[in-house]
Amino acid sequence: MRNEYFEFLYECPPLDWFEALKSFEEYLEGIKLQHEGIKSDNVVEGEINEAITLLMEACYIAAKNSSWEGDIRTGPFVVGLPGDCDAKILIIFKQDNDGTTFLLSPVELPYLKGHERKIKK
Repeated sequence: MRNEYFEFLYECPPLDWFEALKSFEEYLEGIKLQHEGIKSDNVVEGEINEAITLLMEACYIAAKNSSWEGDIRTGPFVVGLPGDCDAKILIIFKQDNDGTTFLLSPVELPYLKGHERKIKK
């Protein structure tokens, strides 16, 4: 899998506050509801497949570039990041073993400096 979306990976100490985040399942349901009766089922299915591909890409990147052991205690969660003319998503999940929390973002998050991990291209 080639990474063309996520530019930044952060490996953070355990986070325990996820109430304000949208679960990945809620994000997929939101795609369906947003386009209900407006776009064809094929378009909605394409957007859902794109979201699932991004989640798989995030897991692949974390597995190759961090200490992630492949398990998830909490998440994955999605956060919307507004841009100039569009929006992007950030994916967050928490490892079961030691609670390490991983964030994958298409944009730099300067306040997490010191937690970034180099993504091998």
